[in-house]
Amino acid sequence: MVAAADMLSAHLSAERGNTAGIRRDVDRAEMSVIEVLESMHALRVAIGDVEDEE
Repeated sequence: MVAAADMLSAHLSAERGNTAGIRRDVDRAEMSVIEVLESMHALRVAIGDVEDEE
């Protein structure tokens, strides 16, 4: 998963004191996690486990 690589990159940026790098990497990790959650929800809707929120 890309989020794990981005979090490792954020950790390495933190060790170097690179605040801009930390923000960039954490933002990318968050987007990856959001995409996974949205996809999981869409699959649950498709199989009828939950109703669509829209």
